[in-house]
Amino acid sequence: RRHLPTLADRVLNRGISGDTTRDLAERLDASVYATNPSHVVLNIGVNDLTDAGEVEPAGERFAAIVKQLRARLPAVPLIVV
Repeated sequence: RRHLPTLADRVLNRGISGDTTRDLAERLDASVYATNPSHVVLNIGVNDLTDAGEVEPAGERFAAIVKQLRARLPAVPLIVV
């Protein structure tokens, strides 16, 4: 509660097992923006490491996701895990 003092009792886990940064980037509208979040916890990228040769593009996609979240939800706290 200390780190999320205004968090409502409702928490939506929009994570999908096995998702990559590419998958999340394709569903940000439906999974994040459509929910009108008060906070966003971002835990993505580990599954990209299982795909050979995907490390650098995954980092770029991760940075793009964070940039888009900050642009579209500037007042919403973003917690990166």
